[in-house]
Amino acid sequence: MRVVSADGCTITGNAELVRAATENVIRNAVSHTEEGTQVDVVLKHVPNSQGGDAVIRVRDHGKGVPEASLVDIFLPFYRVGDARERSAGGSGLGLSITDRAVRLHGGSVKAENSADGGLVVELKFPLTANETPAAKEAIPVSSSV
Repeated sequence: MRVVSADGCTITGNAELVRAATENVIRNAVSHTEEGTQVDVVLKHVPNSQGGDAVIRVRDHGKGVPEASLVDIFLPFYRVGDARERSAGGSGLGLSITDRAVRLHGGSVKAENSADGGLVVELKFPLTANETPAAKEAIPVSSSV
């Protein structure tokens, strides 16, 4: 895995859920990237009128996903093509856990095929100008996530 860039961002929410969401995407990318390639991770602060978004983009250099399955990969137990074989690994829950965790934080997740091969998964967490709710903890999102 290679961190391409990492802007400083702090989101408000549950640290375990954010960690699980990010870890599931990175683990998936590592298992599907071609041998001899790296998984690229970018953390970007994208400002907007509400404070901005923390955007995490994870790109593998694998075969990608059929266009018709790009939304379905976030459904529980959904597995694409040859990944459906039990010997290929996981249960098909990782990306659905990611989707749920990100949405619980008011964010969104999407996947797209890269023009030059591989899959890009983007997690977007909203940032607000004033993130101090007592019921939540601040989570610094950095290259160590």
